[in-house]
Amino acid sequence: MQKHAGCCKGVATARKPESPMYVCICNALRQSQIEALVREGLRCEKQIYRRLGCRPQCGTCLPVARALIREAAPQPA
Repeated sequence: MQKHAGCCKGVATARKPESPMYVCICNALRQSQIEALVREGLRCEKQIYRRLGCRPQCGTCLPVARALIREAAPQPA
């Protein structure tokens, strides 16, 4: 249970599970899929799409996919 501040102070509410964020609507690719593949060592959106058995269609997702790769990739020490 999560408690809200302000007007609902002290009122416990059920916390909803986070919904998956779709990065690519054309291929129904979720953020969690991209992050998992980055953890496996993939560092390029082309590699990720290939591993998932698809390719970008309209291209709108590519900037978001690249940003997710940068954020999820381990940073050099």
